[in-house]
Amino acid sequence: MASEIMYVRELQSLPACAPVFHRGGIDEGEFRIAATPAQKVQTVGGAIRPWAMCPDDVPEFLRRKATPKSLERIRHFAEAAGWPERGEAVAAAGFTVEQEGLKQAGEHI
Repeated sequence: MASEIMYVRELQSLPACAPVFHRGGIDEGEFRIAATPAQKVQTVGGAIRPWAMCPDDVPEFLRRKATPKSLERIRHFAEAAGWPERGEAVAAAGFTVEQEGLKQAGEHI
């Protein structure tokens, strides 16, 4: 709780034009993790933007078929983060990839 309060205070101290980004893999966990701070940023009138979380940028060999339940949860968390179009893109692509997989493969997307 204290860390959330500090986080909101930090965000409030930023100029309104300062961009805030979340970088992660393209999987349920990353979208869930992003949703919480994104909602906090929204309370102070800002927005967190996804950084390099587009399914079109993931090499074929890293893609893992996702279950319908996982894709639905990604859509849910993307909506909560304020990125409904990103959730729809991941659902349409039908796969996930964890950030660790991207790092191990040497991909910097």
